[in-house]
Amino acid sequence: MKLDLYFNLLLNSSFSFWIGSIIVFLFIRLFKIKDGKNKLFLMMLPFLKVIFDFFIGIPSTSILKHQINPYHIKPGMQSLNIGAGLDYLFGPVFQILFIVKDSENNEYSASFADYIYFWLIKSNGQFYIQLIIICAIFISCVLLLRRVFEYIHFESQRVNDFYNSKLHATVKTNFNRQIKIYISNFFKGSPFTGGLFKPYICIPQETYNKIDSKELSAIIFHEIGHVRNFDLLFSVFIQTIGDIFWFIPGYKLLSQKIEDLREIIADNYAIESGVERGTLANVLIHLKEIIQESNNSFQLNFYSGFMKKKSLLKLRLNSMLNPLMNENTIESKKNKFFRILFSIWLCGSLLNSTIAGNNGMLLKTPKSVELVIKKITDFIITEKTNL
Repeated sequence: MKLDLYFNLLLNSSFSFWIGSIIVFLFIRLFKIKDGKNKLFLMMLPFLKVIFDFFIGIPSTSILKHQINPYHIKPGMQSLNIGAGLDYLFGPVFQILFIVKDSENNEYSASFADYIYFWLIKSNGQFYIQLIIICAIFISCVLLLRRVFEYIHFESQRVNDFYNSKLHATVKTNFNRQIKIYISNFFKGSPFTGGLFKPYICIPQETYNKIDSKELSAIIFHEIGHVRNFDLLFSVFIQTIGDIFWFIPGYKLLSQKIEDLREIIADNYAIESGVERGTLANVLIHLKEIIQESNNSFQLNFYSGFMKKKSLLKLRLNSMLNPLMNENTIESKKNKFFRILFSIWLCGSLLNSTIAGNNGMLLKTPKSVELVIKKITDFIITEKTNL
């Protein structure tokens, strides 16, 4: 693929992420979506929007593919089209499209990135475009390779530690998966879970010695919640997208909000499994003290740690102990089917909506509707003429 096409896709990916994030957060605030799996799914939609737009690619009618410079088109041959309607799932679709016409009156689509590209060309910036794309791809490759090597190094240490440690218990969870819980002599600080295909829960020996049986049970149920929700799989997915599209502003902020919400959902699972709120709150505070004593700096993102960062402590405690927030954090089992349908409906709407991007198709009014509008317009004109 040519570098100019890469430039278009990368720049439009950033734009898609921001548009998707704004739409999702406005929707969450407008309808007061409660903390839980439904909200988590909605917050992941901007990442899906980036992937969807990137792999759909550049349309065949793009001015970039036909090398039609919009700055060389005479006035009156460019337009901004705004459309709104329903997609095939009857979800609302909103589109803003740039249309450029050539001398033969053929229509071509233009995106936000296309105008920036040709503006840089106009300013003799061809070299800088190539340099930007080469650097972006190089950094993405370096970040991905670093993550792979770190994962291999981490897993080699973790596997050796597992075989040299004491197996505490084995627990079955959804999809007939077995979770091996072991006491580690190598790791320190916060317990954590990992393993994409063979899940495990690692509890450092030092931490194990300082907690009681109720606190241990609370930790295990919390980590089982991560395994049941496939949190590690989704975390790796988001981290991989972040390595590829590292240049997207706001990516880390949204990904961190998603991780915070995952911790609250895992806490909710522990509470629903019978762990007392007070016990779970106490173990959070206790683990904070243990981590401070051990000065644990081991914070790779290949696992879901019970206490990943201290700034999350207040949010989790409020979620557990504040009665008003408890109503918002633990989802009702009722209407689950409708929540799933609603999420699919919104997902389709967001993916099909385009604001100055590549993949929009101007929404056309059905002929039957056009006929009705024409008859109404003719009737109004006739009545005015008679008056």
